[in-house]
Amino acid sequence: MAFIGRVVGQGAELRFTSSGVPLVNLTVLVQDSKAADGEGQFCRVGHFGDDAENLAQQLVKGTDVYVEGRLKMNTWTGQDGTSRSGLNVTAWKLEPIGQIGWRAPRPIRAGAVLGHRQTSPEQVA
Repeated sequence: MAFIGRVVGQGAELRFTSSGVPLVNLTVLVQDSKAADGEGQFCRVGHFGDDAENLAQQLVKGTDVYVEGRLKMNTWTGQDGTSRSGLNVTAWKLEPIGQIGWRAPRPIRAGAVLGHRQTSPEQVA
């Protein structure tokens, strides 16, 4: 399954398995663009791997993300005794999109002139 959504809640949470493998967990809101009221579905996403630590820093609340992974529907009984269910995805691909990552605008150094290479006094002499 593949989808695009927005990170909600507290953002990404980094944990480590008992064997030391990094794991990032987050909640993603997937909105239906055709729905008049903008309603959507919340999905819990988990991603294991070496990039989980970097993703945990980048995926803050409001970040748009692209997710590919295995979908699973979980059901449980809540504390109030009602039956509950939720979507969970074990992601093999999790990427920020928009203003995070390699697509983000790069900061301009102080003193830089747009369109011109900045030179140091040593280069002029």
